[in-house]
This record gives sequence, structure tokens and C-alpha cells, in this order.
Amino acid sequence: PVPSADEREVAKDLREYLKAWGGEWIWRDLRISDDPVWVAESLANGTLVCVTDGSYNKNIDPEICSAGWIIQCRQTGKRIIGTVIERSASAGSYRGELLGMLAIKLFLLAIE
Repeated sequence: PVPSADEREVAKDLREYLKAWGGEWIWRDLRISDDPVWVAESLANGTLVCVTDGSYNKNIDPEICSAGWIIQCRQTGKRIIGTVIERSASAGSYRGELLGMLAIKLFLLAIE
């Protein structure tokens, strides 16, 4: 189903709320189109799945790490997707994994 205008507005408001916490770069590629109220409902129902995968290849660029992440309801199939890319002298494979976990944690805190 296509998100309503109200659902798109709520998603836009959430994006602005997240950016207000700082670290706007974390939310640059946040893909959310409808009202995220389903995230809290899925969490309460035990149907929420959160997955992340970090990436780092020092041969390509030793100062870049990244992560892709997904929050999805097993029951409805609704999902939110994001990617995070960071340039840092501290880049590494573990940092990439942590970036994805941080994005998921902050998103869930904002929904709470």
C-alpha cells in the first residue's frame, strides 16, 4: 500500500527529530516512507527484527567504513532501511559493525 500524506509527514517529522540529536550524517540515507508507529507495535508484539552488516576494506580506503541496516516486522513485512558511511582515522571492520548497531539503537530510542 502507498503511504498516505499524513504517514509521509510523520516519517518526515521523525527524520527531523533524529537529525536534531546531532550526527545528521547517520540519517542521510534513511529510507522510511510511512508512519513508524508500527515499529513500537512490532517490538511489543515480538515481531520486530533488526539486522546490520558492517563493511571495511583497508585496501580500497583505510579511512572508510560503513554499515547497512534494516528494521522489519516479520508479520507485516514493513521495513525501514538505512546505510551509514564514515571517514575516520579509526575506521575498521568492528567500527563498521558498531555504526549499524548505533543507528538501530538511536532509531529505536527515537520511536520510544
